[in-house]
Amino acid sequence: MFHNQAQMDLWEPEYFHWVNGEIRVGTHAVIDTSLAADPAVEILGPCADNDAGTEVIQVRRICYVPPAYVHLLLVKPLPPVRRGR
Repeated sequence: MFHNQAQMDLWEPEYFHWVNGEIRVGTHAVIDTSLAADPAVEILGPCADNDAGTEVIQVRRICYVPPAYVHLLLVKPLPPVRRGR
């Protein structure tokens, strides 16, 4: 519901294009520690293959958000990291 009116949109499968790519990033514990040390930090990395506290994740280039849903992403803070598992 948005302004007491139902919103409906179709998310086509082609909106989610997985890239056959991987990137090395800090683990959630390393990111949490980095953010606690400097809450204003805007970027972490790049991470080298032998860096401690890192893991390899799959990445995709984009996830299409239909205009009808953009307001849902803008009304709440989106942290740069996923909290918990």
